[in-house]
Amino acid sequence: MDDIEKLIKGKRIIRASFIKSKRTLYSYVLMYDSSEHFLQLAKQNQEGRFYNCMASMIFCAFCLEAYFNHLGKLNLKHWKSIEQGLGPEKKFDLFDDIFNISIDRGARPFQSMPEIFNFRNLIVHAKTQEVINEPKEKLTDGEIPKFLKTEWENKTNIEIAERFVTDTREMIIQLHKIITGTDTDPFSTHSKGELVTASIDLQDILLRHDRK
Repeated sequence: MDDIEKLIKGKRIIRASFIKSKRTLYSYVLMYDSSEHFLQLAKQNQEGRFYNCMASMIFCAFCLEAYFNHLGKLNLKHWKSIEQGLGPEKKFDLFDDIFNISIDRGARPFQSMPEIFNFRNLIVHAKTQEVINEPKEKLTDGEIPKFLKTEWENKTNIEIAERFVTDTREMIIQLHKIITGTDTDPFSTHSKGELVTASIDLQDILLRHDRK
């Protein structure tokens, strides 16, 4: 018994529909919304604020790199082979050379880019650390020594998180306008998709199959 006979044996199936679907996910938009989500949580609640700030800041780095990959795929024929050997800032340098992007790297929002990726690297490559502080003066009676933090812990706060989120969005908006030459919103949607439906007459197929 072949697949068609198995499908309709003992059933009154006349027609069947087959749906082919396709979806394109704009990952950088999802990453940005995640960074904004965690920032809002940090603003609303003291409890867990440090962790929400950290999540918001790291998603800014993910967002920027995802957008660079988006640009590369759209505009460079051999991007798949090129991207593997480039870090996010090198990708940006490449786009700067190709598209002659005229921006001031010493001012916001682009001034924040190295700081965002440096924070990302500190988190991604985090390891056990000892933080040592040699006080210049002796503590007075009852004075509590300052709580020591690593570099990335010192950077994890709501003020820097808010700047990262604001500047990440603005960088992408400016790059989108420069490279596409349009004022369309690069954050307008997470994804787009399409469905193609096809119907076939299974009974007719079986009849033609039996005649052979």
